[in-house]
Amino acid sequence: MKRVILFSILILASNLSAQVIGGRSNNESSPKVAEPTKLTGGGFVGDVNAFNGQFNASMPLGSVSTPSGLSFQLNLSYNNSFSLGYTQPMCSGIPYGEGWSPDIPTISVETDAFHKFISAYPSGLTGLAECEEDNMNTVQNRLDYSAGDYSAADEGDAYWFSPTVNIPGVGSGRAIFKYVDVQDDECAVFVLNKFENPIEIRFYGDNWVIISTDGKRYEFNTHVSNYRAPSNRRVAYYDTNNGSNPAHNILTQGEYLPSGVDGVDPNGVKNVIEPKQTYNMWYCNSIMDVLSPGNTIWFKYEKFGEFNYFKEFSQERYGYVNANVFNATTLPYAPDYTAYSDILLTEVVSFVVDGKYESLEMVYETVDALISPQMIDYTDPNAGRLDNLYSYQIVADYGMGADNFTSWKKYRHAKHDEIMANDIEVNGTNPYLHNGIYHRVGHNQESGFTENSNEIAFSNSFLESERILGSSGMYPGDIYEIKTVIQRDNSSSLQKGNGTIDIAIVSGKNNEVYPGGFSSLDDGSATLLSANYDATRGIEIFSTFNMAMKWQMGTSQGEIQTSNFFVMPNLRTTADGLHIQIGPGNSDQDYAYSPDAIAANNTSFLTYDTYWQHSPSTSPRSAAHIPHNFGVGYPWNMMAPAYKEMQSPSSGIYGGALNNDDLYQTWWKSSSQSSISTNDNIPTKFGNETKLKQVQLIRY
Repeated sequence: MKRVILFSILILASNLSAQVIGGRSNNESSPKVAEPTKLTGGGFVGDVNAFNGQFNASMPLGSVSTPSGLSFQLNLSYNNSFSLGYTQPMCSGIPYGEGWSPDIPTISVETDAFHKFISAYPSGLTGLAECEEDNMNTVQNRLDYSAGDYSAADEGDAYWFSPTVNIPGVGSGRAIFKYVDVQDDECAVFVLNKFENPIEIRFYGDNWVIISTDGKRYEFNTHVSNYRAPSNRRVAYYDTNNGSNPAHNILTQGEYLPSGVDGVDPNGVKNVIEPKQTYNMWYCNSIMDVLSPGNTIWFKYEKFGEFNYFKEFSQERYGYVNANVFNATTLPYAPDYTAYSDILLTEVVSFVVDGKYESLEMVYETVDALISPQMIDYTDPNAGRLDNLYSYQIVADYGMGADNFTSWKKYRHAKHDEIMANDIEVNGTNPYLHNGIYHRVGHNQESGFTENSNEIAFSNSFLESERILGSSGMYPGDIYEIKTVIQRDNSSSLQKGNGTIDIAIVSGKNNEVYPGGFSSLDDGSATLLSANYDATRGIEIFSTFNMAMKWQMGTSQGEIQTSNFFVMPNLRTTADGLHIQIGPGNSDQDYAYSPDAIAANNTSFLTYDTYWQHSPSTSPRSAAHIPHNFGVGYPWNMMAPAYKEMQSPSSGIYGGALNNDDLYQTWWKSSSQSSISTNDNIPTKFGNETKLKQVQLIRY
């Protein structure tokens, strides 16, 4: 989390043309030591708006200038307006104070994600538009044509609008587009919507230049990159080199794409699963005097809070997906979506030609007396330091010498070995819920199976922690990291432990010992009404359910380490802690699809047939709701080629390309099965041989 920072200002202002540096003559003074200028109350200005009651104030911090008259006055300004939202930080106002900020020239923009929904098919195609959901039997999930003026590549992109300029004393307000410069076709020219003095605002794609009427040139090159979640629209995707049996191949073109339509461009899938980069604020880097060359003022900044909210894409094997499936690169390359949370001004310097003339330094210091229970003391032996602004502390730690998993619970798949005899029906969208009931057991309570308390086997279940933290341990606006270590016994298995992983964190609600069944759950074999489960679970604080790209463990991988960051939202004060949940990844399958039906259709046992094109009644469309519950460890339909590549890259360095069918030879076993009775009952990719070894929740 952010440290409490106070600031002091160091002004090293010296006029080089009049400076006395000392010498040998008797009449020459000795050199003087430059010292920080002390701040005073002089120059403070404050006023209340009589119409809306808003208070605005300003305090000068110092200035720098050049002999040509180029100067910049740095002020600290206050505004008592406030914002609303779900993630307002408890420790806001760092480092300048609540409502205070330095008057740095900036340009800000608003952004919005673009969604390509159409109301009718292009000429020659029939059926409903893909934004309609009335007829689920018609498959429309695809990105193979353009809609209006936008192509498939535009889907989910972040577009900026309404640029706002803020240059104190020069010009401020909303900028509107004027024209593209005929002499520089890479430059878009803007002007202020309302102005007293005209200024020219020039945009070059990733930087801005503003020229004022008095010949001052302001350059804005420093920005903080952000990444927003992709659209994750589920679209049809196929691989013509993936198997020869159309009945088993979920990726066969002619099976579900309308006649005459070419296959989906791999870049269309890549475009909807990868995060989108955005910029919201540009900071001024320099002010130049066009009329007096060599006179410049430079702004220096430092970035803090380096986090990657999309580490799934940093998996080494996603680089092979990028190269071999999406054809995005020649060599394997995993993108890095690291971004910074904060940027602070550190120095304003005036230069004449190549020499520093005057300097205004911002010195930030931690005041230990202000550290409170809501803050992390970086001097604490149990705390670490990410950088000079962020410290971190482990707030929950299970396994590997920390707290054991004894208090964790397992929610069994409906076709778990120990409840198979009940011949329970499987829910088509949530395989852990059957007839409105969950079957939950405690750690180490499977019949005939014993495990170490410092690890917990998945046992064809999703796992859930005890109620941890509480309202005093969840600080809104702070950044948290959930880390796990998962291992499996056989790193070469294609059926067990090599699937996709989902992670979720949900808040608590009410007491876990809830009327209606919770109090009797520790006997090792209890059923639980979903209504009682819902009554004790609050909001979803974080999850990977909606992400098409998930953490995956493939061939030769006996262990995987996951890491995800999220921002803690504001929760109601009566919320009683949170639960960490980890289990097999969800997918767009019909989990109730009978193995008997698979065998009858294809005389073999492959879960290709459980995907939506074989079960139109449960067809999830690109605009449909994504169930936020655990699945069985298979990929989304459109991710099947990526899944194969993650399991065993076709480069061969992990043992050579696999037969893709081998990855789908698991499913639950029906008691009436005869034609494939020799198959094992493997309802998920994660059985007793796959174990959760460590879980850490870290607060920043």
